[in-house]
Amino acid sequence: MMGPMQVVLPQVAEAQLGLNAQEKGQYLGLIALSLILGGVFAMKFKHYLPIGRAIVVMLFLCGLSIALIGFVSSVWLSCLVLIVGTTLAGIIVSFIVAGLQQFTPVAIRGRVMSIYTIISQVISAMAGVIAGALAQGFSVPVSLYVIATLFVLMTWMLAFKGQHLLKFKRFS
Repeated sequence: MMGPMQVVLPQVAEAQLGLNAQEKGQYLGLIALSLILGGVFAMKFKHYLPIGRAIVVMLFLCGLSIALIGFVSSVWLSCLVLIVGTTLAGIIVSFIVAGLQQFTPVAIRGRVMSIYTIISQVISAMAGVIAGALAQGFSVPVSLYVIATLFVLMTWMLAFKGQHLLKFKRFS
């Protein structure tokens, strides 16, 4: 979620919300704050949520938040949607990293985490490139709708194909 959003959000802040440079910086700063909140919430929720199903539901809600940001023209509502979407993204990332660390044997944990880091960086960068190209070829809202649609479709695929993830209940 973060790669495309970091590319397209400055355009949303400027063109759609009419924010000046300082306000745009504050708007984009909500991403960092929300990701930190997501990490804190993940520590609290890990004992209460069925982790696998929660990840799928939160991914779906992240996809919807991407579409909503393309639709909303109110600054306050856009900020709220951004905070909710990126907080959920922070929870998801925290759950994924914690799950990888818990289920990976100690002897190869460093290698698995380095592969995860490389994959997540490449996917985020490629998604940002694609989002930028879409925003250049179409309007920013249309590019967000396309990104959101792809995000939701992939989440649906995960919901139907990711049976091991869906069965994951709790961290020990």
